[in-house]
Amino acid sequence: LRHLLIALPIFDRIRHQNAVYVAMTVSGIYKELFNNEKGLEYAKHAVDASENQHREELKTLAYLNYALSWLSVNQTDKADQWLEKAKALISPTNNHQLWTYYNYLGRSYQLQGKYEDARQTFLQALQQAEKAGHEIFTLDILSSLVSASLRTPHWRSTKEYLDRYTELAKKVGNPLNEREALRRLSEYYAKAGDYKKANEYNTQALKVNDFLMLEKNADQLNRLEARYQFEKKENEIRQLQQETKIQELSLRQRS
Repeated sequence: LRHLLIALPIFDRIRHQNAVYVAMTVSGIYKELFNNEKGLEYAKHAVDASENQHREELKTLAYLNYALSWLSVNQTDKADQWLEKAKALISPTNNHQLWTYYNYLGRSYQLQGKYEDARQTFLQALQQAEKAGHEIFTLDILSSLVSASLRTPHWRSTKEYLDRYTELAKKVGNPLNEREALRRLSEYYAKAGDYKKANEYNTQALKVNDFLMLEKNADQLNRLEARYQFEKKENEIRQLQQETKIQELSLRQRS
């Protein structure tokens, strides 16, 4: 983040297209750090930087990213405005951007409690993900599709997508998605009245969750150690700078 924030004003000054990519990356990092306000600020920076470029693809990416930032603070009305602007620029052959558009629109419907609209929109996103042949996109959208579908009168048809989601999560080797799939299977069987199976899948989900918590704790310890080393190094640099200033003042005074 520190290095990207040094690079960004340089790209801004020469009006380089990388200003858009860097600003979006900075926005994403701030969101990972749970600072959605800063995430919004740099997502807007990416939009402004894209206006200096004569590339519609760049503008579309910036608009979609800005819409996602509004979704992260539950501002669906503002997210929808930017999604509309992006949609007007998307090529009908650009599967990636169409997938992103339908994915974010589906999330907006979901946040508004419009689960049937969300289900239909996620189905469109799934179609684009399959055309692109991208397993991660497909996995991501299956997760959202299952979640929305279970809250509609069509919840029984969810099983087909649940099975695909579970299988793909295991294939990709993502424990987070495996846990989510097991939780959704438990929810599905509970709705179907098969409480024995619901309990079995819930128990499996808890086992995966325990594994993830161990990984998370180890990761947090590593982050704390990295932060300690970083701050220690910064303090050393500040001390050296202070000593240098003192030496300079002494030499000046002697002169």
